[in-house]
Amino acid sequence: GFAIAAQSALRNRTQAGELAGYIASAARPGDLVAFCPDQLGPATARLLGPHATYVGFPRGVDPRLVNWVDYEDVTKAASPAAFAKELDKRAGPSHDLWLVSSTAYRSSSKPCLELESRLLALRPVGHEVIAARPGTYFESANLSGYPAAPTPPSRPEAPRVGAGRREGEPSRGRARRRRSRACGGSCPPFLISCCKRCAFWALAGV
Repeated sequence: GFAIAAQSALRNRTQAGELAGYIASAARPGDLVAFCPDQLGPATARLLGPHATYVGFPRGVDPRLVNWVDYEDVTKAASPAAFAKELDKRAGPSHDLWLVSSTAYRSSSKPCLELESRLLALRPVGHEVIAARPGTYFESANLSGYPAAPTPPSRPEAPRVGAGRREGEPSRGRARRRRSRACGGSCPPFLISCCKRCAFWALAGV
């Protein structure tokens, strides 16, 4: 007992300060911060303040106050896949999603691990930004960021075949054939003066 107490006294209680500091510097207004399990929420949310939106697994509610009633049964009944979809939906297409998670808790180890995988499937560019440090903190956790999907660039409209050609102007392919015939069957690109007609088409870029 004394050894455990001494070890706890020498370690920082929680990694919340490191996690909250990163989120505060990187998150934007409207981003969603999730916790798995929700008992990681109170310490980190207290440091971040009321300006962020929080949600915790397994109940899907604000984790700043943890409901311990039938906690293990509720955790077993919760679906990480459904929870991941709900998080993605709540964050929306224009906001990032942050997940504070730990697999060190007995009842939520597997669900939290699955939640990370499910979120990565929904937001493939997600990645871990801070790793848990159980050797340094009594209550440690990972922090992963799942950015909003980038807006794909609009594709320029493909020009219509023959667009921009004046009425009666020959197509590029026909022009090349006519140039070849006019120059005796060949017109090397480095020798545009092989004949006047060939030089004209070369300078015109056809």
